[in-house]
Amino acid sequence: MTSGEHPGSGQQAAAVLPGTDVSPGERKPLERKKSLAGFLLGPALFAVALLLPPPEGVTEIGMRSLGVFLWVMAWWVAEPIPLPATAFLSLVLLILCGVFPLERAFGFWAHWVNLFLIGACIIGQAMNIHGVNKRFAYWIMSLRVIGNSSWRLMLALLWACALLSAIASNTVCTILFTSIALSFIRNFNIAPRSRYSVALLVCVPWAASIGGTATPVGAAGHLYSLGLLREMDFHVGFLPWMMFGVPMMLIAMAAMMLVIRLVFRPEFEKVQVSSSFAREELRKLGPIRRGEKISVAVLLAALALWMLPDLVYFLVEPSHPAAQWVQNRLSWAVVALLAAMSLFLIPVDWKERRFAMTWDEAVKGIHWGVLAIVAGALAIGTALSSTEVGLGQLFVKGIGLLSEYGGTTTVLVAASIVFLGLLTNGVSNFASMSIVIPIMLPLAAAPGSGLNPVALTLCLGLTASWAFALPSATPLNAIAFSSGIVRTSDMFRGGIVLAVLCTLASILIAYPLLNWIFS
Repeated sequence: MTSGEHPGSGQQAAAVLPGTDVSPGERKPLERKKSLAGFLLGPALFAVALLLPPPEGVTEIGMRSLGVFLWVMAWWVAEPIPLPATAFLSLVLLILCGVFPLERAFGFWAHWVNLFLIGACIIGQAMNIHGVNKRFAYWIMSLRVIGNSSWRLMLALLWACALLSAIASNTVCTILFTSIALSFIRNFNIAPRSRYSVALLVCVPWAASIGGTATPVGAAGHLYSLGLLREMDFHVGFLPWMMFGVPMMLIAMAAMMLVIRLVFRPEFEKVQVSSSFAREELRKLGPIRRGEKISVAVLLAALALWMLPDLVYFLVEPSHPAAQWVQNRLSWAVVALLAAMSLFLIPVDWKERRFAMTWDEAVKGIHWGVLAIVAGALAIGTALSSTEVGLGQLFVKGIGLLSEYGGTTTVLVAASIVFLGLLTNGVSNFASMSIVIPIMLPLAAAPGSGLNPVALTLCLGLTASWAFALPSATPLNAIAFSSGIVRTSDMFRGGIVLAVLCTLASILIAYPLLNWIFS
């Protein structure tokens, strides 16, 4: 891999797409019809939301928020225009409809999640240009247990991604393993649009999301759940989390294997891999170079700092000044940007004034379309969750009515989990949690509710990780989509099945298990 090569770039994706095994004649008419239907449906839904009288407790601005949501969701599913363009349109619509002022709407572009992603992309790009991804890909392929089995090769990649995501940023893991997956596809001459390639690339972010459920530091969303519980004097330790997180990770990974086999049905027999070839290529790479060492060292330093705020609580009280400083200053975005900027300062060759990263190289590694999708999803999710514009109150009343008119604790738990499961597959999982958990936590903590507030909050936070159906649901999905190979329809048909299976597991297994652990 040359220093200028970037597996996730649109240029490379365009170069490999002619190898697709789906002929244009088979796909284009259907895609045109889908795009046209979505193109017309989006504005129509928007108009209906504006014309309908608002329900009790919902403001006119709330209905406009709903209309923008329906328009954008229709276009994100049908793709009449590129997904990032639809995301930018959502920001403009929220301004024109008076939902947010200009500064507030466009401020989502500089949200901490996007700043974190910029830093993570630069770190991933450093590992790419210095050959760390290529070396790691060949090392996985060279394992003798894989042999010549393309199925075992896929399993090795996805399980490695899941296990690393349990202790590292799942965003960084997605960037890393998407690059590795593209290396697999390129090195073994696998058709980019084959069912094998699509399944591999779609499942990388899924594996990262699932792996992140094993520990409290596996995903940023967990910190949100734990923070809300901490404000109500409920404290959750690392080990109790793993007592439910690890079993749920194993169950979700098993469900993903079923989806691969039964929904994607990759043509394993047509994909030729060779562990001996990989061992020979690994030998040709020679010893680890200085650029590789620097890239890995920066990643490990970032991982340590990302975990530090949570580990500090095991050493000192949360009120301790050191704990407060770390918690307030070393945010995920700050650490990501700090680590990324260090790459511009660390020399690879001091005599030639060559550093680990140049700005031109860094820019090629940033997924600008992903940032746009994330900004749009966060903006819409915030609009939906806001009680000021009306829809937030609608959700509160809906849950309240369910409780008032004979809803048992089992029904309340199942309804909140299903509602969050549906929502998290449409808008940002951060936004989904901010809609549902603040409603359910006080309700569960109320005397005589019959609900376990810790168990319900953690179960809802877990369910927010089952966002598999659309690129807009998580930054991880958007990163896979940015490869240029995965289509929205690919992600949706497998993702909706996996989301249903995992949501059922949350209801039937996760909540009872959590209720027992925190009883």
